[in-house]
Amino acid sequence: MSFIPLASKQLGPPSAAHDHEPFEYRRQRAGKLKSRLGCLTCKARRVKCDERKPICARCEKTQMVCNGYIQPELRSKIEPTGSPLHPLLPRASTVTKPSQRLLSQLPRSFNGLPTVCGKNGSYFDIFRHHVAPDLSRYYYADLWSSVISEGLQDGFHRLSIIASWSHRNITNHHHRASILHHLRAISSFRSSIQNRDSHFRPRKVFIMTLLLVEYEILQGNLSAADSLLSYGLGMFRYSTTLFQDNAMTIAEIIDVEHILPCVAVMGMFTHQLNSSWTHILQLRAEPEFKIPEFGIDDIPKVYSWWGRFYTHAVTCLCQISYGRKLSIFEAVARRGSFLSCLSRWKSTLNAYLDSCETSTTERRALRLIFIHWQVLWVSVNCCLDPTGVAFDAFTDEFSDMLWRSVKFIKDDISTDTPLLMTFGEGIFMPLLCVVACCRDHDLRMTAAAVAYGLPWQEGTWDTRVVLLGQLGSVIMEEKGRDESGFIPPTSRWYWRGGDIHPKSRRMTSRYLQHVPGDHEKTVTKSLSIDLDRWPDICSAVGCVKDHAAIINSLA
Repeated sequence: MSFIPLASKQLGPPSAAHDHEPFEYRRQRAGKLKSRLGCLTCKARRVKCDERKPICARCEKTQMVCNGYIQPELRSKIEPTGSPLHPLLPRASTVTKPSQRLLSQLPRSFNGLPTVCGKNGSYFDIFRHHVAPDLSRYYYADLWSSVISEGLQDGFHRLSIIASWSHRNITNHHHRASILHHLRAISSFRSSIQNRDSHFRPRKVFIMTLLLVEYEILQGNLSAADSLLSYGLGMFRYSTTLFQDNAMTIAEIIDVEHILPCVAVMGMFTHQLNSSWTHILQLRAEPEFKIPEFGIDDIPKVYSWWGRFYTHAVTCLCQISYGRKLSIFEAVARRGSFLSCLSRWKSTLNAYLDSCETSTTERRALRLIFIHWQVLWVSVNCCLDPTGVAFDAFTDEFSDMLWRSVKFIKDDISTDTPLLMTFGEGIFMPLLCVVACCRDHDLRMTAAAVAYGLPWQEGTWDTRVVLLGQLGSVIMEEKGRDESGFIPPTSRWYWRGGDIHPKSRRMTSRYLQHVPGDHEKTVTKSLSIDLDRWPDICSAVGCVKDHAAIINSLA
C-alpha cells in the first residue's frame, strides 16, 4: 500500500461516493501567555495573582501577608564590538617554536573574494604570508606566486592551499579542519580529472601535485610524499624534455618541469624516498649547454636554467652512485661534459654576483647557488671513485664551502629565519656533503654541529634522521684512522638509510663499504642509532674542541 496518493486523486474532484461529513468545529478559549511575575505569596499558594503593587488584591482580600515581588534583573545592552581575531594556534611557552610565529594577528584577506572568507580566509592568509615565503626562498618566488594565483581561481587548488598551512606538531581543531580541507581538495581534484574539464591544464596538475607533496611532507608522512612524487613523474613522463627519448614538452610547464624530478632525486640521497627510482633511471643525465648571458638574461632565467642543470647533474650522480651500469668511457665522457659546463657556470655566477644591479635578495640567492656549484664541482670530480679517497684532495674546497655556508646561515638568520620548512635544495645539503665526504675531523664535526642546530626542515630532508644516520659512518671512520690520521678505504663507510622505530626513538641504520680493487664487492654493516642523543665522536679520537661553539656566533 502506498502512503503517497496518486496524482489523479490529488488533482481531480472528489468522488461523491467518498464525500465526508462536514467537520464540527468546537469553541476554543483564546490562549494567553502565562505570567510568572506574581507575588511570592500567591506563587507559594499556587493561585493566580493580579500583580497589583505594592500589595496584590488577592492577598489583601484574604487578609494574608503579601511577601512582595521578585525584582527582575536589569540586563544592560551590550554594545556590539568588532570580533577579535583569535590566534589559529594554541599559545605555548616563551620558547621559540616554529608554530609560534603564526600567533600574531594576520592581515585581512583579499578584498572582493567572497569564496575566501571567514576562517578559510585566515587559513589562506597563513599560507600566503607565512608558509609560501618560506617555501619560495631562495629562488622559487615565481613558482609559489603562481601557486597562490591558481588558488584564487580553482576550487581544488584553494582547498589544498587552505589545508597546507598545518603542521604535524599542531593538533587542535584547526588541524582537523586542515585534514577535512585536504580530503575535499583530493575529491575535487579527482572529479576534475574524471570529468575531463575543459579548463583542466597540465600546469594545474603540476601545481596540485606539488601542493599534495608539500602537505604530506609537513605532516611528516614521507611515504605518502614518496608515492605522490612517483605518480607525478609517471604522469609527466611524456610531457617533459627531462626524460630520455622525449624531445617534446608542454610550453606552460617548461619553466617548472625540472622541479618534481629534482625533489625526487634529492630524496634518493636521503634514503627515505625510493619509489621514484624507476623514473629516475629514465631521466636524462647529460648537461644542457644553456648558460645565461650576463647583461642579456635576467635573474629569473638564471634561476630556471640553473635548476634544470642542477637536476641533470644530481641525476647523473644518483645514477652512478646507486647502480646504473655505465662503461668507463661513457662515464668519463659524461664527467668531462659536466665539468666543462660547471666551469662556464662559475664565471656566469661571478658576473651576476659582482654586478651592482643585482639586488640584495637576488645576491643572497646567487650566493646559495654558488655553494651548490661547489658541491657539484667536488662531487662530479670524485664520482668515479667509489671508495671516496678522491675526496681527500678537496679539503680546501670543503673548508671554503663550510665557511660560506656558515656566513650564509648567519646572514639568513639575521634577516628572516624560516619557520617550518623550505622547498627544494637549501643550505643543509652542502653541510651534509662536508660531513659525509670530508675526512678532516675539525671541518666535518663543525659542519655537523651547524647542521644539527638548523631549526627548520629543507624539503624531503629530515634533518635529524639524515644527519644522525651520516654520523654513524663518521664515528666508524674516526675510530678507523691510522697513526698518521689517514682513514684507509677499508674504514670508510657510507650511510644507506635505515628503519625508524618511533616507539623507542631509535633507527637501525645500514652502512656500505666498497672493497678496494674490486668495486663490485661491498661490505654491509648495521648500527642502532638513538635519534634523541648526539653521538660522542670526539672522545673516540681524543678531540677536546667544542665544535658547537660556532652556533653561538650565528644567533
